[in-house]
Amino acid sequence: MGYNHAKAQREFYEEWRKKLRLYKKAGMSMEQILAIYKYDKTVFRSDRRFYEHCEQLYSEENNPILAKGTVDDFDSYHMNNWTKALPDKLRTQLEKIPAERLKVFYLYKVYGYTQTEISSILLKPQQTISRWIVQITEIVDDFRKNG
Repeated sequence: MGYNHAKAQREFYEEWRKKLRLYKKAGMSMEQILAIYKYDKTVFRSDRRFYEHCEQLYSEENNPILAKGTVDDFDSYHMNNWTKALPDKLRTQLEKIPAERLKVFYLYKVYGYTQTEISSILLKPQQTISRWIVQITEIVDDFRKNG
């Protein structure tokens, strides 16, 4: 999920309304409060620039599906062997495709990851992930049409 500037800005101003009341109650002058506000606003803008230009990469800690040693046996088995449940003709065609590409297709279709998320997980360009998914989708669609 991307950075939502409007939501972050709303939260910033809500937090600052609370701080303003607290600072006034503590007896701070408006000059002091304004100096803190300016600093906080500068930090907020800096954070905004950072989050708008960055995309989260997945790590093994926050992505148990691909973390080695943390996938339970059921998920691991199905991710690596899902093609065995397919008809022979389709399975034969898909077995010619590298396992990594099949895993991408599985993550996209079964787990519902977006292409961008898979790209971040595998550290591959999004266009490559897209091409792999399209390649396998075309094979499956062709099988559905022609049998």
